[in-house]
Amino acid sequence: MGNISAIDIGSNGVRLFLAKRDKRRGRSAILKKIRYPHRLGTETFLQGEFSKETITDTVKLFVQIKRFMRESDVEVNVAVATSAFRNSHNGLELVEKIYKDTGIFINIIGGTLEADLIAEAVKANYSFNNGHNLIVDIGGGSTEVIVFQGNKKVLSRSCEVGTVRLLNEETQNPAPAKVLIKNLESWCQQLLADGGISTLPVQVFGTGGNVRRMGKLRKNVLKQKNKNIITQNEIAQLYQLLLPL
Repeated sequence: MGNISAIDIGSNGVRLFLAKRDKRRGRSAILKKIRYPHRLGTETFLQGEFSKETITDTVKLFVQIKRFMRESDVEVNVAVATSAFRNSHNGLELVEKIYKDTGIFINIIGGTLEADLIAEAVKANYSFNNGHNLIVDIGGGSTEVIVFQGNKKVLSRSCEVGTVRLLNEETQNPAPAKVLIKNLESWCQQLLADGGISTLPVQVFGTGGNVRRMGKLRKNVLKQKNKNIITQNEIAQLYQLLLPL
């Protein structure tokens, strides 16, 4: 029986996960994780479409990925694209070109499905407490937040604000970037209210490369041993340390 692979095409990079099926355990074992630094969001968030050069480079990348899949005996593959493709007028054109040259079919998924998939992945690997649990995925093009009461999902929402968008706005004009952050704050406050969260703290599970980077900063800058957790006070410390840079 061949291996399986999953491809996540984000705004800030492309990730491939190679796994082997384990029928006895009823789940798959990860064999390899690969990240391709292919930033699609910078262009599409500013111009609303992919340039011819970006389309050509992206197809070349997927030809390389297809070669790796053949060498790795991949039998089943699932590929999804998120915010950068959702915001591009010619995203479907790129999907068609990749399929024509490689046979890899890409699903452009909406923010709600993206949030639900993130929630399923977190639930499969972590235990929730009986109170409120939040899952927060900070991506390059969007931020997904899912609220649970115990193990029951209360709501999930996606906001089209991410780190690549903020960098674009900051580069063009700092004022719109500050407006985006204010809008995100208001969005989060409304989400907490709608989710019935009136008191803190709550247990928060952070996902995505931006959150992982915060964990590394906790270890390397704040000299803490564990990079898999971070407190609200430590986030504030990092913010003050990085603000002058």
